[in-house]
Amino acid sequence: MHRQSDINDFMMNTTGVLIGRCLLICKIDRHSSRF
Repeated sequence: MHRQSDINDFMMNTTGVLIGRCLLICKIDRHSSRF
């Protein structure tokens, strides 16, 4: 069984989620720093 493409998709999805989470945290930090 050749699952290299599945692994690549999983890695891409995980990286996208991590980047999105980092951007979300950065936005929250900016908003909370105003208060």
